Amino acid sequence: MMKEGDGFVRADQIDLKELDAQLERHLSRAWTMEKNAEKKPKQEWEIDPDKLIIKTVIARGTFGTVHRGIYDGQDVA
Repeated sequence: MMKEGDGFVRADQIDLKELDAQLERHLSRAWTMEKNAEKKPKQEWEIDPDKLIIKTVIARGTFGTVHRGIYDGQDVA
């Protein structure tokens, strides 16, 4: 027996127009915030992603994957 608040909603009870309007409002705020955000100077440890070329996978582990790549003409991992 399902109770209210179980996390299930019947598909015919979803107001898609209202969900679409909510999403549009959210995205509009997010884009405005991004556009108005100040450009911070890069820290010494930050890289320019446009100069990075990601190549093959070297290794995989529990917490991530290491890729071989090229950054500004140098081999990197």
